[in-house]
This record gives sequence, C-alpha cells and structure tokens, in this order.
Amino acid sequence: MGQKHTEHKYIEVSHIFYRFWYSIIGAAVIIVIGLAVWVEDLWRPMLYVGGEFRKDADMRIYLDNCCYNRPFDDQSQLVVYLETQSKLFIQELIKRRSIDLAISFMSMFENSDNPFEEKKAHILGFYRYKSILIDESYLDEATEIAVRIVKTGIKPKDALHVACAILAGCDYFLTTDKRLLKCHSPDITILNPIDFVRLLGGAL
Repeated sequence: MGQKHTEHKYIEVSHIFYRFWYSIIGAAVIIVIGLAVWVEDLWRPMLYVGGEFRKDADMRIYLDNCCYNRPFDDQSQLVVYLETQSKLFIQELIKRRSIDLAISFMSMFENSDNPFEEKKAHILGFYRYKSILIDESYLDEATEIAVRIVKTGIKPKDALHVACAILAGCDYFLTTDKRLLKCHSPDITILNPIDFVRLLGGAL
C-alpha cells in the first residue's frame, strides 16, 4: 500500500514538474515569436536592392493587367505558378508600403472591361493601395509618349500603360506579356515579376 502511495506521489510530482517546464518553454516560444515579429516590423520598410538597403517606399512600380490577373490563371504551369507567387510577394510589399504602386486610367478601363466579376472586384479592391493615379487628365501627355513606344512594335494599348507608368515616375513596369518584355525604354525598366523579385533579393 505504501509503495503504491509513493508511486502515485512520484507520478504527481513528475506531472507538476513537466507542466512547469512546458510552461517555461511555452513562454520562451512566445517571447521568441514576439521578438521575431518586432524585428520583422522594424525591417519591414527596408528593401535590399542593388547591394544596399533602401528606405520605405523608395521605389515605385506599375503592374499591367496581365500581372493582376496572373493568380487567376492555370497554376498547373510552372512559369504561371512562379509568376503568381512573385506577384503575391510584390503585393505584400505594396500593402506594407515598402513599394509605391502607381495605377492609371488604363488600369481602371481594362479592369472594368473584365467579364469575370469576381476577378474585377478583387483587382479593383487592391487598387486602394495605390500611391498615385494617372487619370484621364494625362491622356494627351500619355498619348504623345505612347506614339513613340508604338514605333518599337508595342501595341497601342500596352504603349499607353507604359506611358502612364513613365508619367507616374515609376522605376519599374511589371508584366508577364512576352512581347512587352522585349520593349526597351530609357525612361523605365520593364521586367517580369519573377525577375523583379530576384532583383529585390526576395525568396519564393
């Protein structure tokens, strides 16, 4: 009887001991997670570009409608999947205000013409993160720039997008359109979203 009582006490003490250490470990994990979140928030506005850290919103980009629609495309294709993940990574940077987003009347027009209501609403909702809007009042200036771009073999509609990005003072124009990616302009760099993430040093 005494032996069973001793064993019971031993088990009870062991449980108390383990609960105590589990509490200590749990508290330590919470503290570590808290510090990690704090460090992430501290460095969140910083981007590693060209061998140096740039401060919050030190870069402005423009996404064409191909980029906005990429997450809705067939993800079974590897390139499409990688472009989608890159776009979502960039999207998070925009939400954090680490990168400025420019949109234009062309962005609004093309999205309004989207026959899929869910896609249209989703993209329109993301436009709220814009830092600058090139509206119709810039049409004449955009057309003048677009005329020059069209001469390089780019479609007029795409040329207007690029022109609006230039007028917005964007550093980069992002697209998944292969023909548009062949366009070279002294005023803006045109990149696939995957290459842009590589430029930032981001990992997918």
